[in-house]
Amino acid sequence: MDRKPLDLNEIKTQLDDLEAEARVLAEFIRYIRRADAHLQELAQAVEELQQGNPAPSIHA
Repeated sequence: MDRKPLDLNEIKTQLDDLEAEARVLAEFIRYIRRADAHLQELAQAVEELQQGNPAPSIHA
């Protein structure tokens, strides 16, 4: 079984690519969490409006 010798530059490039992907994924997760919080706030406001209570917690 022939194996290609390790090329440290290739490994560094792959690690850099993985690090960049991890940063993008982390930012996407933060975006999803913020969106989820906003949706929960909106759902609460809708529920309050349906019950006839004004919703002072709505943030534009």
